[in-house]
Amino acid sequence: MTVAALAAGLLAASAAYAGQPETSAARCERAVQASEWESAVRECGTALGEFPESFGIHYFLGRAYRALESWPEAAEAFEAFLREAEAAEDADSRFLEPIAFAVRSAGLARSRAGAPESAAPLLQRAAAADPDDAEVFFHLGRSLLSAGDPEGAEEAFSVVIRDAPESPERLFFVGQVWYDAEHYAAAEDHLLRFLEAAPESSRSADALWMAGRVAQRAADSEPEATDLAESARAAAAERFSAFLEREPGSDRSAIAHYLLGDFAADGEDCADAARHYGRFLELAPAHERAEEVRRYLAESGAACEPPPPAAPGGREGW
Repeated sequence: MTVAALAAGLLAASAAYAGQPETSAARCERAVQASEWESAVRECGTALGEFPESFGIHYFLGRAYRALESWPEAAEAFEAFLREAEAAEDADSRFLEPIAFAVRSAGLARSRAGAPESAAPLLQRAAAADPDDAEVFFHLGRSLLSAGDPEGAEEAFSVVIRDAPESPERLFFVGQVWYDAEHYAAAEDHLLRFLEAAPESSRSADALWMAGRVAQRAADSEPEATDLAESARAAAAERFSAFLEREPGSDRSAIAHYLLGDFAADGEDCADAARHYGRFLELAPAHERAEEVRRYLAESGAACEPPPPAAPGGREGW
């Protein structure tokens, strides 16, 4: 069911603002339809003040917070919608699709917000509704593991891994399951296949980060001078560089710059090391490795001075 259909047929407030397109409730709906998420948050918040009994507005608000990745707020909005929608005296089949969407969205939002105990019941409902939803089962497994139910978690993860997981979404979640379980070869295989199948996916940054860490671990486990170490280091550098193109300013980005700085320093490329270490210090000036990096930059600064310009009519540096 579309957002417009929900507004037209499901909101308890629809009669209150029918024919009044400039009300905050109408602007809330319109902003969600247009994917103008920050505007939707403002308008839906105003609409709740004007129509406090209109539980459907919580649904729209949840969609906006979900798009903005404001996970606690998204969960609260969807749960407010569910409390009212499932208790409504006139609830009928028209509510089934938005309720199912809200259950799934609230469960995933609670999981991403780090609240596994709140997430698990919602995710169990979503899993029962769609036994092939790899994302739901992945987060359900994590929630059950955090809640002290390893057997339930294993069962949930087995759903993610089963049935020759070749779709991009399933490849990603299988890779993440193996990564979390420290089965790095299997994780790398699935993550690289995911990146090949869906390079522009919104999950590509996560996949590149995990694949980079796998390659970094492989490089660290080999003697430095071996071909295997060089190959793994090159793979890690390539993946972290691609990661930074997608996620340039996060805490993980600071670590990626630090690791790329390390690779460059090990290769005696002090200019590239200075570039990455400098960005690391911008992003994480109080990191426990920051002083170590500052010392490196101070000691290697002279070695990274640019060469003198070429003399007229002579060779460079002469």
